[in-house]
Amino acid sequence: MDFSAFEHVRPFPSELETYDFLAACDTLVTDYSSVFFDFAVTNRKIVLFAYDKDEYLSTKGTYLDYDALPFPIAETPSELVPLISTSEHSPYSAFREEFCRHATGHACEDVLDVALGVEGARLQPLDNPSAREHVGYYASSTGNAALNDIVCSELERLPENDEGVFICAGKYGDSSLNLLNNVARTMPYLALVSSHVQTTPEKYALFLASRSRLAQLLFSPLLRELAHREVARLLPGIKFGRIIDLNANASYFMKMLSFSSMQHEGILRDGSLTRLRREVQTRRLLGRYPTSSANVASDRQVVSEEASQSYFTPGMQATLLTRHHRSADDSYLMRGLISLRLARGVDFGNLVIEFADGRGVGHLRKVAQLGHKILSSYEIRVPRSILPDLPIHNQIYLRCHASDGMSGGVRIRYNIRDRHRSSNRVSGIWVDATRGTTSYFRQAAKNTLCFSTRDTVSIDAPGERLKIAVARALTRVVPIYRRTILLYEKNASRYEESASVVFERLIDEGHTNARFILSSHSADFDLVDQKYRPYLVRKNSMRHYMMFFSAKTFIGTEMLAHAIDLRPANRCVSRRLSAKNINYVFLQHGVMYMISLDSESRTFFKPKKLRGIYRIVTSSEAEKSHFVDRGGYDPSTLYVCGLPKYDRNRWDEDADLIAIMPTWRPWEYNSARAHFTETSYYQFIVTAINAVPEHLREKIIVLPHPLFKEAAEGQHNPHESLFEDGSKSYDAILRRTRLLITDYSSIAYDAFYRGANVLFFWQDLEECLAQYGAGTELMIDDETAFGNVVRDPAKLSNEEFLRAYEGPQSEEHLSRYRRIVKFHDGHNTDRLMELMRKDGLI
Repeated sequence: MDFSAFEHVRPFPSELETYDFLAACDTLVTDYSSVFFDFAVTNRKIVLFAYDKDEYLSTKGTYLDYDALPFPIAETPSELVPLISTSEHSPYSAFREEFCRHATGHACEDVLDVALGVEGARLQPLDNPSAREHVGYYASSTGNAALNDIVCSELERLPENDEGVFICAGKYGDSSLNLLNNVARTMPYLALVSSHVQTTPEKYALFLASRSRLAQLLFSPLLRELAHREVARLLPGIKFGRIIDLNANASYFMKMLSFSSMQHEGILRDGSLTRLRREVQTRRLLGRYPTSSANVASDRQVVSEEASQSYFTPGMQATLLTRHHRSADDSYLMRGLISLRLARGVDFGNLVIEFADGRGVGHLRKVAQLGHKILSSYEIRVPRSILPDLPIHNQIYLRCHASDGMSGGVRIRYNIRDRHRSSNRVSGIWVDATRGTTSYFRQAAKNTLCFSTRDTVSIDAPGERLKIAVARALTRVVPIYRRTILLYEKNASRYEESASVVFERLIDEGHTNARFILSSHSADFDLVDQKYRPYLVRKNSMRHYMMFFSAKTFIGTEMLAHAIDLRPANRCVSRRLSAKNINYVFLQHGVMYMISLDSESRTFFKPKKLRGIYRIVTSSEAEKSHFVDRGGYDPSTLYVCGLPKYDRNRWDEDADLIAIMPTWRPWEYNSARAHFTETSYYQFIVTAINAVPEHLREKIIVLPHPLFKEAAEGQHNPHESLFEDGSKSYDAILRRTRLLITDYSSIAYDAFYRGANVLFFWQDLEECLAQYGAGTELMIDDETAFGNVVRDPAKLSNEEFLRAYEGPQSEEHLSRYRRIVKFHDGHNTDRLMELMRKDGLI
C-alpha cells in the first residue's frame, strides 16, 4: 500500500518486533484479529473497527459472540473517529480476569515451576483426562444418515459416567456434522486423519495379508510394527482401554487395531448397513477381532423417517456387465446382464431401476446367485414421451423399497473395468430430427450410468464424427498446431466477449500463432475487422478439429467444451476435454459473484487439475476470495485484473431501454423446449413486464438466456414481440439500456459498469436456491446489492420504478459495486497481458 498520500499514517517498520511496538501504544484499533487478547494485558484502550461485520460473521464467524465483547465497535469511519479521539475507555476487568489471569509478568517462571515440580508453585496442573483410560466408540463412516441414527441410539444408552470418546473417520459432509453435533452433547469426539503413512513394503504386506492368512502370518512382525506406529499416530496422547467398532468392517483403522495389542471388538449389524463382503473380510481377515450381532429390529426402530431413505444404501452395489441398446417406436432401450451385491436385509423382489427423481425406468430378472452375489438380466426403457420433462442429465439408480418403509439406492456402475473412474464411454446415440434432440446412455463421473437428452449439436452428425476421428488420428502422428493459442467464446459462435478482445491484442502485438474459433453461421462473422480475418478458424472445419486436438494453450470465456460443442457424445472429444497437459486461461463471460461456487449446480466450475498452467480472471479481491473460499481454488491460479471486455464497454447518454434478463435455470431447460410459457423462467419475464408502467412498456426488450431462447423457438407466447430477435449483439443492447431487470444474472455487473441502474426481482429466491442444490447461497443480499431489491414486484409503485429508471446511480450502489468490480480505468487487458507474459503463456 502506498502511504505517501497520508500525512499522519506510516507503514509499520519491518525491523521492529510486533509486541514490543504494541507495548508502547496507547490504543489498539483492530477488526477480528486475536491480537486484542494480547493487548488486553496492558489494560489500555481497545477499539474494534468492523467495517464488514455482517459479511465476515456470516462467512467466517468468530468463536466468541463478537457483539458481546467489552470493547466499543465502529462500523464506519465516522463512528471510529470519536472513539479514538479521546483517551477515556471503559474498563474490561471481567474480560482480563477470564483471558489474562496468568499474565502477571512471571508466566515463564510459573510454567517452569510446574514443569520441574517445584514445591509451592503458583500454578497447579489440571486433572489430565488423557491420563485416564477411555473406551473408544468407533464409526468407520459417518456419511449414512440411517447408520448415524443407530450410532446415536447406541451412545445414548451408555451410562452417564462412561469414560467414552467417539472416534470417526471418512469424509465430513452435512450428515457427518449433524452426527458430531449430537455426539458432542454427551462425550468428546476424535476425528481421524484420512491419510495413511506406510512404506512400500508395508503397503504390499497389508494388501497381501488382506487376502491370505498365510501372508498374514508371514508378514506379522512387519504389520505389528506398522500397527503400533499408526495407532500412536491416529490416537495421539489419549489412552484407550478398548475400542468398540459400532459398525464392524475391515476399515484401515480396525486393521491396524487387529495387528496391535489394544483390545477391540465389533458389532456386526444387519447386512444392510455392512456390505456382506466386508462382513466376510472382517471375520476372515481379522482373526483376533471379537464380534457380536446387533438387534436388527431395534436398529430399524431408531432410524428416522428421513434417514430411512438411505438405510439400504451401504449394502448395495450394481455393475453392468453387458450393454445392448436400440431404439423402439416409443422409447429408447438398454438391455444386458448386471452384477449385484446385496446385503442380507435387501430383498431382490423389492429392487427397481429408477431415475434420481424416483421415476421407474427399468426392471430386473434373476439369472443366478452365488452367496451374496447375484447375476441378473436388466432392461432400461426410457419413453420418448417423458423426454421434454427430463433434465439434461439423469443418473440411473438401483433402489430397494422394503414394506416397512426402509429404502436405499446406489448409482449403477457403467462397467466393471473402469471401477471408480470415467473413460467417457457412450452407448447408443439417437438423433430425433423432428424434435431436434439427441439422447444417449453414457458413462458419467466415477463410472456411473447416466441417460442424457439435449439439443442436437453439429458434431452429432455421422459426417462430423468421421472428420473428428480423422483429425484425431492425424494430430497423433503430426501435431502441427502444437504452438497454437486457441481462443473462443460461447459455443464458438460469438465474437463480443473478452476472448475477442484478447485475440485482437495478441494479433496487434505480433502473436501470429493465435487463432479464434468462430462459426461461419454466426452473425458476428462478417463483422470481424479485415485485419483479424486471416486468423479466424471456421467452426467444424478440419482445421478446427486438428487445432482442437493439437493446441497447447486455450483461452476462453467459457468451459473448454465451448471450443468445439456443448455436451459432446463423442469419446475422442470428451477425452481431449479432460486432458491434463494443456494450458487454460478462463476469462469468464461475466463476474462470478452471484450464485455461490459451492452450489451443487456449479460442479463444472470446480478447479481443473492440469499439469499445464491454469489461470482464472477475477475482478477484485472479493471475487478472488469467493473462488478460494467457496470454490476451493488455489489463490495462485487467480488473476485479479478485471475482465478485458469491460475495456470496450460503452453507454449512450440517451440510453432509454428497459432490458429484462433472468439468469439460466438449468432445471427448466427441457420443460422450456416443450412448454416455454409454463416455466417459472417465463413467469419471471411476465412479472417484470407487468411491473413496468404502461407508458414505458414500448422501451422493453427481453433478453432470454441463449439456451432458453433456442428452446422457445417455434412456440408462441403473448409477449413474443418484446423478445430480442437476434439482430443485435448484447453489447449493442446494453449500450442503449437505462434500466436492467434481472434476478441473479451476472449481466447485472456489465450493465451497471456502463451506467445503467439495476432492479433485482427476488420474488422466487428461496425456490431457485433450492433448485440450484444443497449449499447454494446468493453472494449479495439486500445490504450489499448494487441495485434496489424487489421481493414483491406487485407492490412496486410507479414512483419507485421511475426513480430507478430516470435517476442516476446512487453513491451507495456505486460503493457496493466497486467492492466486487475493482477496476474502472480501461486497462484490464493490459494487466492480463502482463500477467500472462510473466507466466510464460504468451
